[in-house]
Amino acid sequence: MPSLGKGDWAFTCRIVGKNISRLEWMFVDYVLRLSRSDRSYDKGVPCEGVQVWPTRRYPPPMFRLDASFVAGFKQAVKDYGLDRIEGIRTGRVPTRFLTMLAEQCM
Repeated sequence: MPSLGKGDWAFTCRIVGKNISRLEWMFVDYVLRLSRSDRSYDKGVPCEGVQVWPTRRYPPPMFRLDASFVAGFKQAVKDYGLDRIEGIRTGRVPTRFLTMLAEQCM
C-alpha cells in the first residue's frame, strides 16, 4: 500500500455533496498515527499528514494547480464517478482515473 512520508507532497481537495473545491498541495512535515478513538480515524488510512509552514516556504510541488488542471480534474472526477473517488481509501489512485485525468488536462 503506498503511503506518504516526511518530505512528500500530497494533493488534496474538499468534496461536499457533488462539489469539489479547495484543490491544494500539502507538504508532509510529519505523519501522525491516529488513535482508534479519534473521530477522523479510518481503518484504511490510520495516519494523517501535517504541514507546519505556509506552502510558499517549501520547494515547489510537481506541477501547478492552474485553472486548466482544476477544470480537467473536476471533469475527470465527474466522468469517473464522484462516489468511486470518495471510496478510495488506500492512497493509490486508480489507473483508469489517472488516464481520464491526463486526457482532460492535455
